[in-house]
Amino acid sequence: MILKRNGINPILFLLLIFAGGCSEEKIEEKLVEDSSFKSFSVVQNDNQQQKIDNLIQNSSSNNNPPIIATPPEMSIEEKPVTPVELSAEVPQIDTEVPESGSTDSEVIEKSKPEMPGASVQTNILLSELPDLVLNSSDAISKSNSAVSNRVQQTLVTINSVASLDKLERLFEDLKTETVPDLALQRIAAFTAFFDLTDIQKQQIELEQQKWQGRAAEDLIKAGEHFIPKIQVDEVQQELIQYLNAVIQSCEARESIDKILPLLERASRENSDSIVAYYHSGLIRANWLNDNKAAIADFRRVLSVIPDHSGTLNNMAICEMKSANYSKALGSWRKAMEGAQNLVNRNHILHNVAYAHAISQTSSINMPASFTRSVERLLSDYPEEITTNKDTRSPHWKFSPWIAKPTQVAACREYIELHEIPVSSLRVVQRIEGIAIGEGYVLTTTKGIELPYLGEAIQLRVVSGDLKSETSHANAEVIAFNREMGLTLLHCPELSTPALRFANKDSQTTESIYFSRRSENNNAEFHPIVNEDHQNTPDYAIGFRLNDRIYPPEGASIFDENGQLVGIVSSDAFSSAENEVFYGWNITSIKKFLKAAGVDETAFIDKPLREESWDSKKLYLTNHLVQIELCFPEESLSLEMASPSKYNRSHFLNNHSCFVCDGFSKVACDRKDCANGQISQKVRVVVGRTQMGVPIYGTNVVTNRCSRCSGRGSLGCPNCNDGTFSRF
Repeated sequence: MILKRNGINPILFLLLIFAGGCSEEKIEEKLVEDSSFKSFSVVQNDNQQQKIDNLIQNSSSNNNPPIIATPPEMSIEEKPVTPVELSAEVPQIDTEVPESGSTDSEVIEKSKPEMPGASVQTNILLSELPDLVLNSSDAISKSNSAVSNRVQQTLVTINSVASLDKLERLFEDLKTETVPDLALQRIAAFTAFFDLTDIQKQQIELEQQKWQGRAAEDLIKAGEHFIPKIQVDEVQQELIQYLNAVIQSCEARESIDKILPLLERASRENSDSIVAYYHSGLIRANWLNDNKAAIADFRRVLSVIPDHSGTLNNMAICEMKSANYSKALGSWRKAMEGAQNLVNRNHILHNVAYAHAISQTSSINMPASFTRSVERLLSDYPEEITTNKDTRSPHWKFSPWIAKPTQVAACREYIELHEIPVSSLRVVQRIEGIAIGEGYVLTTTKGIELPYLGEAIQLRVVSGDLKSETSHANAEVIAFNREMGLTLLHCPELSTPALRFANKDSQTTESIYFSRRSENNNAEFHPIVNEDHQNTPDYAIGFRLNDRIYPPEGASIFDENGQLVGIVSSDAFSSAENEVFYGWNITSIKKFLKAAGVDETAFIDKPLREESWDSKKLYLTNHLVQIELCFPEESLSLEMASPSKYNRSHFLNNHSCFVCDGFSKVACDRKDCANGQISQKVRVVVGRTQMGVPIYGTNVVTNRCSRCSGRGSLGCPNCNDGTFSRF
């Protein structure tokens, strides 16, 4: 058919026939005769057209709206176009900025595409196509618009020779990169930072050409191979469609039996489907009370993120309900130290305290070693236990899913990331930062980006020196360098005075300290010993610890005069010597700030007044800030789905009885009862000898158990319907 050869959507074509009031034969005749129509037809091969037809058919069968192809830009100018020109054209929607003095209605009239010789109704329909296409386009590409507008990298030049270790580290980092643009950023930062030899330049240029070729072909690394990014986007779009269908089903309050198959299909047909496995595990545990199947789903998530604290907490609950007490305790220990534990700590400690309360009852026999191990775990977090008033509430608390911001925006059909509600944001991690004055905050790049989640949708600076009433204020990234691993934030509400910078790098005779914020948000200063020697490069500072407290990434280093002399960073230098740590010295920090456009004159290179170190610590405390990384919580609207008897109060709470595990029945407590049958050995005569002497044997006779009436189970003594346990 001419329609398919010209790459025209059949559904759009039927709409045009209906609106134009003409027959299909006249339209086809017009397409053949009018050569100007070729200027806005799209050339597609048979395979692409077959994919579109299949997708339209699938979407129609699944009661989803048909996917409408983006129409090409329509031109009134009658100009024949060759096939080569057609393949190079990219359909676009007119986004011309209106001239000064023109009204909105004039701009709309200018942007309306028109078909030569078409009826008024057809042109009206075509004028609505841009909005129609935008509403049905890929949600992933819309949500990525905010990510693509990130700040350009700030290049820093140190004029130092690149060591062999630094060069090897560069190539090791490039092996782990998946996106060509980020790899090219890493190469650009390295070549600008160091003075390279001719051999080093040749090696790096060859690697740079490889990544430039991958960027030109729009490839992305998936596993061990590079594939076209469009394939990854297609897979992601299919996953988003499944997740969106789950959200719609939950909001329609459909049965969980209809929602679970959607998650199962999503997990089977998509590689990045741990979000589907996670929520299917929640459904199996909280709705179906199927602990074995839920553990299998949670293990799929751990195969991608081995230390995911939320998954470990959920799996520990299922292991406790399955009487695997030692495994459950081990999972909770890992969860307290795992990724995203800041979100799940209250849930984990609540469950551990609940498990301890269960072990103290006489309703269930648990090993005494489990009780002692749980008590030791709780003793490690006494302050958090006292602040958590709900530790003895008789239910388990499952952890929520923290999702990628782009994935949430695509599932919820948000055009921009900032449309994600603030109420859904959760603090996933806190990192160290130093406020240097004028609202600037210096931190490390490693902490800003988290594994799997990527960049935080919101950065909050936690400090007691803010202009607002609260101790939190939003910040934005204004500069970063991938070789130094430093990131500069700006927080307008931060009112700390200018931090004093040292005139030069500290000498070995000076006393220096590294600072950090404790878990209770208290400022701590720990003395360290300067370990700068001939092997330490001129852009780094080395030090040795006086105690066993290790400095975190991004911790500030001060001298005895209260002046900043460095920032702890594993990217600065590495050495085989034990117990020696490194960071960027003040010279490197100043060069980074200068390259970022920060006025160095704002920072006074003078020591504080002649005061004691304790007085200087009070001044420096306001400069030590923490940066909260916020990500959205995504429930796929399971809270709106029809609840089960186990989670009526909240979709993440499980009120199943800890004695019967929610089944309202327990095994018969009679020792000789086996599935409701009592077996007895009876001595019987099985034969006689030639002399007539009886030969005795033993037969097993089974009778129905009188205790359970042959059912093999008894009613749970702790509950009526399998829920709401009591101590």
